[in-house]
Amino acid sequence: MRDFFDSELSSKYPTRFGNNILQILLYFDDFEVANPLGSKRGVHKMLSVYFTLLNLPIKYRSKLESIHLTLLTKISTVTKCGLDTVVAPHLIDDLMV
Repeated sequence: MRDFFDSELSSKYPTRFGNNILQILLYFDDFEVANPLGSKRGVHKMLSVYFTLLNLPIKYRSKLESIHLTLLTKISTVTKCGLDTVVAPHLIDDLMV
């Protein structure tokens, strides 16, 4: 097994679109803008959301050309307003269109 889509679990979730579906993987990362030595300190901490397409062959998914920045925000905004408040209007709503 090389991928989630090779497993038995993935076959239990049929899609209504068959094989014509765009599979998107979203992931989050924190980084410090002003301190290159660590992301645990400082007030300039940022949250970035990236996506890659799972429809690509496995050997291309982790290449830099296949990873795209989707959302960039300050951690202080996420802490104050919540992740759902930040992500939903700017990312989830765009994906649902």
